[in-house]
Amino acid sequence: DFHHLAEEWSQWMIAMTWQVALLVAFVALVDRLCGRRLWPQVRAALWAVVFIKLLLPPTFSSPLSIAALVLPAATAAQASSAPLVTNEPGQPSNGVLVASAVLWAGGALGLVILRALRNRALVRALARDATTYAISAWQRTLLVECARRVGIRRIPQLVVTDRVASPAVAGLVRTRVLLPLSSVATFSRESLTHIYLHELMHVRRGDLWIEAGTLLVCAAYWFHPLVAWAARRASARRRGGQPLDC
Repeated sequence: DFHHLAEEWSQWMIAMTWQVALLVAFVALVDRLCGRRLWPQVRAALWAVVFIKLLLPPTFSSPLSIAALVLPAATAAQASSAPLVTNEPGQPSNGVLVASAVLWAGGALGLVILRALRNRALVRALARDATTYAISAWQRTLLVECARRVGIRRIPQLVVTDRVASPAVAGLVRTRVLLPLSSVATFSRESLTHIYLHELMHVRRGDLWIEAGTLLVCAAYWFHPLVAWAARRASARRRGGQPLDC
């Protein structure tokens, strides 16, 4: 029933809170001490470990763990021999657990809705900018050439906008390469080729989808400040200092 689910949820979150805190501290220490000697891909992979951990159960005894799927008989035997847990003095009551679960769900859902509304507003703004600011023919042609070089068949839309300070990519379904209005006229063919190749590699690697998945994890752990901090570090490592818009 819902009370049982609330109890399982509380045990999950309590365990994950301290486990992730320790993991983030360890990864941050390694990144700081060894960062300059590590490849950028390795540093990005280090922070990815944090979010892989957030998707896994905190213990192997969890009914959602890999061990429970591989060894169902052993897990069932362990569960049948375990004593029945009841509310003991000092433990939160069922009402507190249910209220906490509802508060968590409301916060997570609210953050997802807020992000969706922000993305919708961004898409509409970029659609207006696409018809407002002119783009040179050679800039479009160069984007097509660069997309073919990196193996992308579906050419992203090129948009000049005043909503970014530096080149970026945005959009999961309809990908756009964004060029800042303030500096688009100063880009040479060589510099723009480098910009296109850099941004298109994010598209080819699926970084926008990774960023979207990270945002969902952050919404699920909205109460944990280190998760949001780790997400910013992970995005910076993937991006080289500039977060992606998705």
